[in-house]
Amino acid sequence: MRSPCIEIHDSCFSDRHFYSHSSGTRLPQNAAIDGKVEQTQTSAFEVGRLTDCDLNNILIETYLVRGGGGIAVVEYLTTQYENYGIPGRQALSYIYNSTFRYIKTQVDGFMSWDSGSSPQMACELYQCELFNVVITLCEFNSVLSLATSSNRGNLEVSFCRWQGVIPNQPFYSIECNTNNTVVHHCSFLGGSYPIYASGANSGTFTVHSYLFDTPNESPIINWKAATKLRFYNNTIFSNSNITPFLDFSGTENPGNLIVNNIFVKLNSPRPSTSQNPFKITVGLNNNLYYQFPKPSIDITGIIGKPVFVNSSAKDYRLASGSPGKLIGT
Repeated sequence: MRSPCIEIHDSCFSDRHFYSHSSGTRLPQNAAIDGKVEQTQTSAFEVGRLTDCDLNNILIETYLVRGGGGIAVVEYLTTQYENYGIPGRQALSYIYNSTFRYIKTQVDGFMSWDSGSSPQMACELYQCELFNVVITLCEFNSVLSLATSSNRGNLEVSFCRWQGVIPNQPFYSIECNTNNTVVHHCSFLGGSYPIYASGANSGTFTVHSYLFDTPNESPIINWKAATKLRFYNNTIFSNSNITPFLDFSGTENPGNLIVNNIFVKLNSPRPSTSQNPFKITVGLNNNLYYQFPKPSIDITGIIGKPVFVNSSAKDYRLASGSPGKLIGT
């Protein structure tokens, strides 16, 4: 991370309570009485209606003071924080031909929405239209939300890193219902399930050359959308005994490809063949499994111990002679 040109060390307001949307009544944290609750917390930095913009060298740090989100879309916030019975208006924002780079966010662990069941947002590009947006060389300690209303051009996330700064902080890397998105050369250390999708049912979501090192009990992918997933050349370390390890919730796209990945189980108990955590019916092919059973549908997959250049120093490049080279990662 470069020395930041802009530093923001607090959000402007956060009283850590939820409010009834219909009456404005202050509720205990994480409470819900009318099916819709909102909270009085802000993000530290708000964006909207950007065209040909380069946002770079920004440090956002909220967890040491009052907390709050990192980056959010201003038009969405207008709707989100109208807590006193005022009808919310439709989000109108957009971000076109813009880049987010060298941005570091360190937000608190407050559960930020859905009655307090979802982690805090580090960067929430929610309910806005994205067109040719690149997010690169950034560091996050919580969620990058790409649950956009649409993205007509390409959306790229590259060379980013996720790592918690608060002990046992719950977070995941990317929440998405976006189309035509590519995530590559990123790393995810700690946290909960790394990739979560719940919305879009067209286009393609591609994840490649990604390091997942997730000690928590969670699936690597929680994929509740029918969007086509291309998942290849990734290295996955996990302590999780959760099944299914790749959770598609019955929404598998026939065009899914999960190929040339390395899956490493770190702890006991090891799943048996009869407890196969890879409950996938299509697209699983040519992967390397260590201390995981090889799924029967992965005809060209192999079982073996991957050999890395220096795993103790987090150098997970494949060493000479590693069986991982046999699958093309």
